[in-house]
Amino acid sequence: MVADADAGSSPPGENIPSTASPPFDSESADITLRTSDNVDFHVHRAVLAIASPVFATMLELPQPERSQSLTTSDPLARSRVIVSEDSKTLDVLLRLCYPVAKTQQRDMEGIASVLEIAMKYEMEWPISFLSKELETFAGQDPLRTWAVACRLGLDGVAHTAVASLLQPGNAAKTLDLTNLVHSEGPAVLDGASAGHYFRLRGCLRQGKVDPDISLISPPPLHPSSFASLDVSSLQFFSEIPGHDVICRSRDGVEFRAHRAILSMQSPALKRSFFGGETPTSDSTEAESLSGVDEAIPKPPTLQTIVLGLSHRALALLLNICYGELDETVTTPEPPLLAELMAVSEEYEMKQVLAVVKRLWESCARRRPLDAYFTAIRYGSPASARAAAKLTLSSRAFPEQYSPSMEHAPARSYHHLMRYHQACESAVARELKSARDSWRANPAYQRYLSPTTSQSNYTPSGKEKVHIGEQEWLVTYLQRAERRLVSSNVGRALEPVLGSVALLNEAKARRAFCPPVNDVLGQLLDIGNTLPLKLTSAINEVI
Repeated sequence: MVADADAGSSPPGENIPSTASPPFDSESADITLRTSDNVDFHVHRAVLAIASPVFATMLELPQPERSQSLTTSDPLARSRVIVSEDSKTLDVLLRLCYPVAKTQQRDMEGIASVLEIAMKYEMEWPISFLSKELETFAGQDPLRTWAVACRLGLDGVAHTAVASLLQPGNAAKTLDLTNLVHSEGPAVLDGASAGHYFRLRGCLRQGKVDPDISLISPPPLHPSSFASLDVSSLQFFSEIPGHDVICRSRDGVEFRAHRAILSMQSPALKRSFFGGETPTSDSTEAESLSGVDEAIPKPPTLQTIVLGLSHRALALLLNICYGELDETVTTPEPPLLAELMAVSEEYEMKQVLAVVKRLWESCARRRPLDAYFTAIRYGSPASARAAAKLTLSSRAFPEQYSPSMEHAPARSYHHLMRYHQACESAVARELKSARDSWRANPAYQRYLSPTTSQSNYTPSGKEKVHIGEQEWLVTYLQRAERRLVSSNVGRALEPVLGSVALLNEAKARRAFCPPVNDVLGQLLDIGNTLPLKLTSAINEVI
């Protein structure tokens, strides 16, 4: 919103503005609002001031003088304010402020657009009226209404939409949320965050919406939601004398450093310091003392570089550059590492980037959900894919909350849920294939099926003994499928489906004759204990 001093003339080549339709063409109006599509709305200061505290405050400020070439009788001799809204949206909003016929809005996005502008200008009555209008869509399109409410921060409307989703006969009652979103298309989530999506899932899972719990605002952070950095990496100070450059964070914190050390880590900074170039990220500036008596020698001027990092990230970056970081005790949170990764790539800091990637991989293994949503937020699809795979091994997902969800779109949560579903389907498909292959084996068909008499075996010179039916493997694989799909498909599979696991199960099911069972048991005992004994023996050597 910009006030225009010369309200009576247009620069050469500028499109001549058109005038809005009545009542916004009145000569009694004393101020003009010009829209983004070059339409002038002639309105009254008093009406704007009553309807909007934002306009009231602006109109109290000294206004630009009118053009000297205009007279007060000229209807165009008004102060002009340029606004970012288009004429269609502004017309609907201003009609809500004037005692005139209102424009009927029949689509949700149209109401949302006007409501967003009303909230921008803090117009209390239009906000209340439009919120109720938006709420009427909850019955016919609850999921989209919920997403719009999340985007605009309207908790009441969001509660109404979720309550509608829970009504008998609604698709949410027969489909889980992931399949419901897939059936309507991920675009239905536009405007909502992954945090909003998480809270919606919670309501649908419980079958109710608690009126006392916000669906918009995140819950209070638990102290352990993000592990803290080692304290030493939150600050930086080099005892090496001769500081000749100041590194300034984007939030104004300064650290003194050495150009030679930074140049060894970054060819881009080296060119900036010694080759006359400017760093690519932000800016450089000079810092010197002024007003000092000429007879007193001035201290050397320190060059200042402004890096696009928070002060915590910048301190961590400098500790890495100076070799002061202990990777074994430092546990940065994913957003900090994402910042560092982007800046190290921009400034060609290969060694720093290698350290940051190791820290990221370690962090992602411990906290894959945080890593996934952070990678989405910072636009790193490769890191997001790797973290998504790690979430397959998390027993807490999808009930686990992460603060990083609040900064990622709801679509990313939906895609992660679909990824888990696809992995579960792939596991189930492979296990079914293994069962079918077992049953199709000629040995199973001829000797080992539950219907064959060969399940009784007579060793030479001995009485007949019973061999267990080989259907045990089918049952075992079915049970394994249920365990994997219901818990986490990314768990270690060797203890469940590896050779040793299958042989142990075969022994327990008496799948072999007694002599073979005895030999098998001894081999399994040796195989299970010998590696541990060898490791212990090596550890005892001084």
